[in-house]
Amino acid sequence: MVENNKVCGILKIVFGAVMIATALIGYIPLGPVYWVEMTMISNLLGGGLLLIDGILNLQDKSIPAFLTLTVCSGLTMVLLFCLITLATPNPFNFGGIFFFLHVINPILMLISYVFLCKERAERTFPYILTAAIFTALYGVFDFIVGHIRGFFVYGFFMPDDLSLAAAAIVEAVVIIIMILIGLVLFKLNRKAHKNYQ
Repeated sequence: MVENNKVCGILKIVFGAVMIATALIGYIPLGPVYWVEMTMISNLLGGGLLLIDGILNLQDKSIPAFLTLTVCSGLTMVLLFCLITLATPNPFNFGGIFFFLHVINPILMLISYVFLCKERAERTFPYILTAAIFTALYGVFDFIVGHIRGFFVYGFFMPDDLSLAAAAIVEAVVIIIMILIGLVLFKLNRKAHKNYQ
C-alpha cells in the first residue's frame, strides 16, 4: 500500500499514460468501426481518470473514488472475460499490444484502485452499486449502436435475435456480476487501507 500522495500521483500518471498510449496504438490502425469496443473505451477512460487523479494527487487532491471503482470494475470484467475465452475455440486477441489492453492495463487499473485509491471509511453497500455504472451504460450504448449498424460490437447476438426484454435480462445479469466484482474490489481496497480513516 502506498500512502504518499506524490508517489501515488506519479504512479497513476505513468499507469494512465501507458493505458492511453496502448489503446491508441492498438486501435487507431484498426479504424473507427472498432473504436466502439469496450476494451478501447475502458482503457482510454481508465487511463484518463488515472492521469487526472495522478495530477490531482500531486496537489493533495483526488477525483471521487467511485469513478475509479466503476472503471476498474469494467476493466476487471474485461480481464476475466478475456481469460475465460482462452478455454473456448475462439479466444480473444492476446497478441502484441492487445496483451496490454486485455491483461496488463486491467491489472494496472486494479493495482491503482486497490492500493493507490483510498476509499472513505464510512462507505456502505449502496455505494457499491456505482461499480455497475460504466458497464451498464456500455450495454445500453452497444444495444443502441448495434440496432443502428445492424450488428453488436462483440457479435454474441444479432440485433434481430435480441428483443428489448431479452436485452434487459442480459443487462440485469451483467449488472449483478458487476456489483459482485465491485464488492470484491471495494473489500480489497478497505483491507489494503485498513488503518486509513
